[in-house]
Amino acid sequence: MQAVRRGEEVFDGDAGFDLAGGFLDTERVIAKEFEGQTFLFTADILDMVDVIDYPSDAVTDEPLPDGRGVWSTFDFRTGRLQVWKDPFAPGPLTI
Repeated sequence: MQAVRRGEEVFDGDAGFDLAGGFLDTERVIAKEFEGQTFLFTADILDMVDVIDYPSDAVTDEPLPDGRGVWSTFDFRTGRLQVWKDPFAPGPLTI
């Protein structure tokens, strides 16, 4: 499956998608806006459906999904890695 959409079709102004992102699961895509928030989109046409609400001390850079409802974020400056699981995704978090 492939989903294609230009950033200016989704975000206000001339904002665009960050390089990281991908399929969170078979029905959703996770992607980050340049220097902005991380969003969930439908996998088929990339309609925005939700905003990821991270805790205030969270690493929010580079969302890298595994396709099973789990993604990681990594801060290159500090070397800090965090792993996240969609609370609505089925099954336990196994890494």
